[in-house]
Amino acid sequence: MAELHELPARPTPRRVEAVSLPAGDYVSPGFWTIMPDAAFPNMRIGDTNMNDWPYLRRTIRHNWYVDQRHPTVGFVNRDEASILYNSARLFRGMPCLEIGCWRGWSTAHILAGSGQLDVFDPALADPAFRADVMGSIERAGVADGCTMHVEYSPAGVEAFAERTGVRWSMIFIDGDHEAPGPLKDAVAADLYAAPDAMILFHDLLSPDVSEGLAYLRSRGWNTVVFQTAQIMGAAWRGDAAPVEHRPDPTQRWDLPEHLHSFAVSGEMLQERTARWQDLIERQARSAPKTGAHDEVSGQETASANEIEELRQNLARAAERMRDQAKRQRERTEALEAEIETHRNETQRLNAALAALSETPRENARLITRMQMLAGLVSASSEESAALRSREAALTQTLAETAHERDMLAARILEAEQRAQAAATLEKQAKLLHVEVERMRASLLLAGTAAERSDREAAEALARLGRAEAERASAEERFTEIQAQLNEAAQKLSESDAFVAYLERRLGVSEEEILQLTHRLSVAEAASKHAGEALRAALEAAEGARQERAQATAEVGPLKAHRDVIMAALVEASSAKLDQEAEIGRLNHRIHELNQQLEAVFNSRSWRAMAVVRKGTGFARRVYRGLRRRAGAMLRRMGLRR
Repeated sequence: MAELHELPARPTPRRVEAVSLPAGDYVSPGFWTIMPDAAFPNMRIGDTNMNDWPYLRRTIRHNWYVDQRHPTVGFVNRDEASILYNSARLFRGMPCLEIGCWRGWSTAHILAGSGQLDVFDPALADPAFRADVMGSIERAGVADGCTMHVEYSPAGVEAFAERTGVRWSMIFIDGDHEAPGPLKDAVAADLYAAPDAMILFHDLLSPDVSEGLAYLRSRGWNTVVFQTAQIMGAAWRGDAAPVEHRPDPTQRWDLPEHLHSFAVSGEMLQERTARWQDLIERQARSAPKTGAHDEVSGQETASANEIEELRQNLARAAERMRDQAKRQRERTEALEAEIETHRNETQRLNAALAALSETPRENARLITRMQMLAGLVSASSEESAALRSREAALTQTLAETAHERDMLAARILEAEQRAQAAATLEKQAKLLHVEVERMRASLLLAGTAAERSDREAAEALARLGRAEAERASAEERFTEIQAQLNEAAQKLSESDAFVAYLERRLGVSEEEILQLTHRLSVAEAASKHAGEALRAALEAAEGARQERAQATAEVGPLKAHRDVIMAALVEASSAKLDQEAEIGRLNHRIHELNQQLEAVFNSRSWRAMAVVRKGTGFARRVYRGLRRRAGAMLRRMGLRR
């Protein structure tokens, strides 16, 4: 690091031209500057590569000062500190405010210029940190008039201003750099700034910080940015005005896109116009090309606010040129009037000279006076000619500016047209995307429906095959049951003959008859309940068949299979009806057996009753077996769960 300057008890301001700056430092010409380096013994030149903040500009080769205890956090550089000091000199003795002081380097420069400063920084709550900052300010000889506040901004600023009624004339915002912190600080500064005030920002390379400056511009404040390493900005109103700053000509300066709409201190009108034209051309080149299927870029050619700002800046520049030309004309007219007055005085003196005596002394005095008047007239004439020449140059410049303004207006119109075309194309692309998504969803639904229909058709065919197999099995089993029923009927007929024989020969007790009657009633109730359950199951199967038929009818691709399935269902229903008829015959046979039982009761034959009970049990078993087989067949056919 370059050797730091020794500092007296109180800094002595000097013109920058008369100060030997450390190598790597720069201060705008014409500025007053101070050198409080000795008051900050831990200040060193830092390495920007140690800081990973994305908005730290590393291309500007100016010294980046840090505290050696925190080498990743930088101070304002020499040029930026001089902007603060020269701005604070404009508000000497007036209340000033600083939001974010870090180690007090910027604080010392503002205090040296204004003499009165309120500092808000929550880091001051640490006693060691606060003592270090106050120690540096005291060593710089500027501690008088400094008030430290540990509150957060903007809440602490607002509370203090409401409590004391203070209105600050100069405000420096260098606190929270993350959105919405800078914007909130700018809102508070707008509320509690004096009528004639200036607000300064640091680190405008960050778009979040620039939101604060843009907000003040929207509130009617005048704005300008300074091309420094981290870009400072100023907003002012009333009689306040920013200092004139000229950036280092040895560095290559650029401006981030979010600051293109702001005026730059020290920038000529031609440079500003060229920068705006370049901005419009670059945005026009980045606009999407027209075409039915060209991809729409996410960036627009130029926002309406930027175009309006360009127009306003051009209008203000033209107005300033007209005002300057008007002032030059007024000054020229005043000089011409003065020349005419001198001419009249010369004519009067000539007339007086003719009337006066011819004494040499008087003549010499008059001649001397006439020579002086002639010199004044000549000088006035030369100045008038120079002013006329300058007026002509200004008129020419105004004409060129008007021409450039017309060209820029044409470019702006073209950019607006391209922006409209891009917006139209983007809308078309969005509509096309929506239509494509809708068609894709329709195709997906159609594919899903087709897959479901194919799956249901395959399942229906499988069920139909199973129904055919079950039907064949049911027919075979029905044949077996028919044979068993025939055999049972034959046995029952034999039992009838045997019962007739027993009626004549045997008798039974009354108690046995009652027991047999009770058992028969229980069997009849069970048979009735089973019949009702069977009818309910058959009705449910019929409902399921109807629902399946309805569902099958709704599926278009399965219409060809519907008739086959219906035929199978009809066949299954016929088989079911045959089974019901067989069950009815069995019930009729049971009724006949009951009648025979009554006959047995009348004949009091217990042996005949046992034979009847045996025949009835056999019929019950046949009935239950037939019911189970019928239910199993219905379940296999899918007509019953």
